[in-house]
Order: sequence, then structure tokens, then C-alpha cells
Amino acid sequence: MGKPPSCYADSEEVYYDPRPALLLSELEKPANHKALAGTKKGEKTTGERKVAIYQRIGQTLFPEYYALEPRTIADRIKTRTEWLVSTYNKHAKRLQVTGGGIDNPAEDEADQDIPDQFMDFYIGAAGPNDETPDHAKNLWANIESDFPFFPQLHAIIGSRPNHIPPAVTTGVGPNGRRTVHYQAPDDDDDSTNDTEPSGVFASTDGQYRTLLDAIAAERAQRDSASGGEPTDTPSRNQENEAPPSTPASRPVSKRTSISEEAIAKVKGSIRKVAAKPTIEETLFRIQKSSMAALRKKEDARARMEKRQLLLEEFKLGIYTRDEYCVKAAELDSEKDGISARAESHLLGMRRRPLIEKIFDHICLNATISATSERRFVLSSTTPKT
Repeated sequence: MGKPPSCYADSEEVYYDPRPALLLSELEKPANHKALAGTKKGEKTTGERKVAIYQRIGQTLFPEYYALEPRTIADRIKTRTEWLVSTYNKHAKRLQVTGGGIDNPAEDEADQDIPDQFMDFYIGAAGPNDETPDHAKNLWANIESDFPFFPQLHAIIGSRPNHIPPAVTTGVGPNGRRTVHYQAPDDDDDSTNDTEPSGVFASTDGQYRTLLDAIAAERAQRDSASGGEPTDTPSRNQENEAPPSTPASRPVSKRTSISEEAIAKVKGSIRKVAAKPTIEETLFRIQKSSMAALRKKEDARARMEKRQLLLEEFKLGIYTRDEYCVKAAELDSEKDGISARAESHLLGMRRRPLIEKIFDHICLNATISATSERRFVLSSTTPKT
């Protein structure tokens, strides 16, 4: 069958490659183009996903490659199909010429005031026929020479609303509502017939027509006020105009009073949201927390130095064991912010066994050191024999 189609479909080789024709032959099958191009009015959908259709087409065209890489083949079929559709849409816009045409832009601008605009010509799914004008046939021939697959794609998706809508209606503007018919009126009369109201939006249609009549009357009044001769013709919306009504006092219903009470209750339960702090307040808070952390660090360092100094003084014999316990308790009480008198006894009781061991160790070392020095002195002063 050949190699699978490449994802790069923008080269000139695609126009002379038979593989797009094979792909179009698969797309022309009803089971495929209904899911890919959409259904017409009255047709039923197949319920299949596009991925499954791409896989089926790839398996049909390239069975050998599909057995090896099914996902790659499906992706390439999808890429080539999307390229064909996008290229068709680009060339199909050349056929959407309004009544003014390309050579008569003045008439095209004049047609902006017409509520319903139709194309200069319509070409059906079968292509040009005897009723098609000559310039449309020439345009079709130019498109076909640029894109040979255009007639086949036009037969498949040319009348599908998913690609070419039957009609597009704009909103209310300076020129009122405007409907552009992109497909032949015979095809879209059932779906976009606005001559008679359907009854579903009867109230909305009435309001819309009343609004248009009011705009026309206001425009006529402005023209007459600007210097135009007033006419005796009655206004179009005179029958729709309501007589001026005088305000009348209405009794307050029970439902209104209940609603007011509910609103008042809701308003009373609303709490004010705290104001967002400013940049100055945020910077002040950050600086305050930084200073507190720095001060805490300095206090801890000072207490550690005091504890080391106290221990050195105890080693030198400046303080006794009880005095050392009291001083150590005072340092700990300064850390927690408690009075030294209330905390010293408790800390002394907790740390007395440990302090006693430290004290005995220091005394033992001092005794050993003193004994060694004494022996050294005696040995140095004793005369040799």
C-alpha cells in the first residue's frame, strides 16, 4: 500500500500524492464522515469517537504499519485529515461573496442596512451547474487548480453546519439586526426562518420589535428637530406607546415587610473585615520580631558567660558549694523571669546531686594536684647522699 502519510502536510508533494485521494475515499463513507464532519438535519449520529475512526482508517489503508505502530498511524491520519479540512475552509471563504461582490464595495457597504444578506451565488455539494454564473465557475476552477481535492471535500462537508453555518445573525447594532445566509435559503429555511415567531420566545420578540420601533421613532424626531419638515404621518410605534401613568401609593404587603426584616437581619450579622496591614506596619512587625530574637540570643549568650565565670570562680575557691548552687539558681531564675528566692531552693534541690559530684571531682583533682606539688618540693629540697 505504501508508506503512511507524513505529519508535515504543507509541502507541494501532497497535491500529486495519491494517498490523500485514498484518505478522501475513506472519508466519503457515511460511517466516517458523519462523526468527523457532522450530521445534517434529520440524520442520526453514529456515536463513535473520532479516535476510533482514525484508527479504523489507518488500519484499512496501512495494515502493515498499523500492526507495528497503531497510535502513530492514527495520529498521522488525524493530522492529514485536519490539514485537508483547514485548507478547504480557507478556499471555501473565497466563495462567500455577498451581493455587492468584490468589484463593487459601495454596494457591499449599502447592503449593511439590509436585515437579510445573501451570497452572490451558491454552489451545492455537486459543484457548479447550469444556473451558476460564469464568474463563480471561473472562481471554482481557480480553487480546483490550487487545491485539487476541493470538490470532494465540498461534497463531504460543504453543507455541514459544523463547518459552514447556514446563517449567522448579529446582535442589535446601529443598523439593527442583520442575518447573513452562508448556505442556500432552501437549505436553511427550516433552521433559520425568522419571518414568523416560533412562539417559544414570543415575549422577547415583541420586546425586540418594540425596541426597534422606539429607536426608529427617536431617530425621526431627531431628524425633524434638526431642520427637517415634520410630517403628519403617525409614528410606527404609536399603538405600542403606553399612556403616561401617575404614581399611586401602594400598600406595603406582608411579604415586603418580611423581606425588609430579613435584609436588616443580614446587615446586622455582617462583620467588618480587618483592614489589610500597610507596608509600614508589616516592616515594623518584622523589625520588632527580629529585635526580639536578637535580644533573646544576646541574653542567652550573657547567661552562658556568667555561668562559665561562676564555674571558674568556684574552681578557684571563691564560692563554696552552697554559694555556687545559689548563684546558679539565680541565673536560671533570670532566664524564666522568676524571683531568685522562690526558685533557688527548687533548683538547688534538683541539682544538688549533680553539683555534689562536680564538687567532689574538683576537690579530688585539687588534692591530687597539691600532693604532687608537695612531693615535688620535698624531693627537690632533700640533699643527695
